[in-house]
Amino acid sequence: MSRQRPTVAHRLAAGLPGGLLLACPAWLGAQTLAQPPDLAPAGWGAEVLLQSDRFSDPLPLADLLASRLAGLKVRHGQSLIYLRDEARMTARLPPGWAAPASGQTTLSVLARQSATLVANRGAVTLTQDIAASGPPPGDYDAQVNLRLRAFAGWGAEWGWQGAASEHGLQWQVAVQGLQLVRVLTRDIQGWAQFDATNASYATQLQSDQFNDRHRYPFQGPSEPRGWAWLGQVNLRWQASPQWAWHVGVTDLGWLHWRRVAHETARLDSQVASTDSQGNVVYASLVNGHNGQDTLATRAPATWRLGGAWGWAPGSTLEADVRKITGVQAWLPYSGVRQAWGEGPEAWGLSAGWRWHERAVQLGLQHGPWQVQLAGDALDASARSRMASVRWQHRW
Repeated sequence: MSRQRPTVAHRLAAGLPGGLLLACPAWLGAQTLAQPPDLAPAGWGAEVLLQSDRFSDPLPLADLLASRLAGLKVRHGQSLIYLRDEARMTARLPPGWAAPASGQTTLSVLARQSATLVANRGAVTLTQDIAASGPPPGDYDAQVNLRLRAFAGWGAEWGWQGAASEHGLQWQVAVQGLQLVRVLTRDIQGWAQFDATNASYATQLQSDQFNDRHRYPFQGPSEPRGWAWLGQVNLRWQASPQWAWHVGVTDLGWLHWRRVAHETARLDSQVASTDSQGNVVYASLVNGHNGQDTLATRAPATWRLGGAWGWAPGSTLEADVRKITGVQAWLPYSGVRQAWGEGPEAWGLSAGWRWHERAVQLGLQHGPWQVQLAGDALDASARSRMASVRWQHRW
C-alpha cells in the first residue's frame, strides 16, 4: 500500500519535535579544551579563559545553527556533532592555602554550555529524506539511532594539582558544580524503510526526551534549575628529558533535574483501520505521553591520551587522541610546538592537524597571553571552528 511521503514527514515533525538532527538547538554553542596539566610555580596566580569548540559531521555549522538541512551528507559510520562554549576565571592559591603543602589549589567560577549528538547512518538518511523536496534516490532499509545530551549552566570548580618530582609525575584533579539553566536529552531508536518501486514507506520510531522548555496542557510546577557534578583528572609523566606522556578525563559525572518535562513518543506507519465502507486504510499513528520526572543521566565524558617528544631545545612534536563516551570515532590530533626565550618575553608557536575534524589548528603564545584557532574552512562551508583565548598572571 502506497503512503505519501509528505504525510510521513509531517508525522515525524509533529510526533518527534524538532526532527532528528534538529534536536540539537541553536542556543547550544568540547569538551573543554583540555591541556596536559602544567604545574604552576608556587605562589598566587590568576587566569581568564574564553573558548569555543564546535564541529558538525553531517552539515556545515552555519546550516546546523540555522536549521537548514539541504546540505546534509551521510558520513561513513556515526555522525558526530559537538558544540562547546565556556568562560571562566581562576585564582591560584599558594601551597598551604586549602591544600597540602605539596600541592596547589585552584578556585574557578565559570559559565558553560555543551551539546553532544551522535547519529548513525540511518538517522542521517531519514533526516535527508524528510528535508528533501523530492523522493529519495533509491531504496533504503535502515536502523535509526540518535543520542543527544545538552546542558547549559554556571557554577564553580575546585582543583588541586601537585607533583612527585623524583618520579617526574604531575597530577591535577578538579570537581565542578554547576547550576543548570537549560537541559535537553534525546534518544531516538527504531527503523525506517522506503521502497522506490511503489513509493511506499514503513517506519517505527521511538523517541524519549527530557526538555526543561517543553510545555503541554495541565503541566504542573517544575524545578526551575537543575544541577551537574562533573569531575576531571589529568596525569602527566615526564619519562625522560625528551619524552612526556599524559592521560586524563573531563566531564566525568552526572546531570540531575527534578520534575523536568519528559515526553515519550512512538511513530508507527504500519497501522491499519477501516473506514465507513469497510475499506482498509493505512495511516501513520503517533502515540505519546507527557509527564514530569527526575532526570539523572551521565554527562558525555571525554577521555584523552597522548605524548610529546622534544627533539631539540624548544622544539616539541606532540600527538594525542580524544574519545567521547558513546561515540565510536576517535578524535586524534598531531602537531608541533616551538618556543623561544623565557619569562615574560617568551614566545611560542604551534601548528597541528585535527584528523577527524579535518581542521588545521594554530597557536600563538607571548608572555601571559595564549591564543588558539582551528578550522577546516574560512567561509560558511566550515564544519569545524575552534577559538581559545587565555590570559595568565603569577606573582
